[in-house]
Amino acid sequence: MDAQIFADELRQLAPPAEKLAEKGISSEGIEREQKSYLCVEKKGLERQDDPILDLITRYDLSSVEIGMVRFVDEAVQQDGSIYIGEFEVDPILMDITSKEIYVVDRDAHNHIMSWCARNGDSFLDALIIAERRLSRCGIDYALSNDQVAACEIASDCAKVAGGTKYLNFYKTLVACFS
Repeated sequence: MDAQIFADELRQLAPPAEKLAEKGISSEGIEREQKSYLCVEKKGLERQDDPILDLITRYDLSSVEIGMVRFVDEAVQQDGSIYIGEFEVDPILMDITSKEIYVVDRDAHNHIMSWCARNGDSFLDALIIAERRLSRCGIDYALSNDQVAACEIASDCAKVAGGTKYLNFYKTLVACFS
């Protein structure tokens, strides 16, 4: 998935304001929630070859959150990898050579906590699949307790991301506890 398709698909997943209001969310909360689905294009910037780097370079992602995933404002190269985001407080990195994406411990960068995806393209695909569930859970609280559905989504995300090596990351992201 390229950056433009990701931005378009994410925007379409924003829960309707009226559904959020029915759940008792304040107007400020609704506005904040809706903004978390908007990748605002920065004008005049050239496309990057890698979809993740293109997304980070050409879009303002400061409000975007997909579960516990947030992207950085600017990709930073460090020791053979590129810092592209955070999973809660832990850095999400992309290996410069292999393009594989993974999470490291914020205090011990040489400790890989989770493998996320074989490359940026598959990472964006998997994040959209995860967000389809997460956005529905935000308006249908009963769905968030459905472990069978959560684990099926985690499995679907891992397949798109590149295989079972990535399953634990998506289990955590979509709250599959089995």
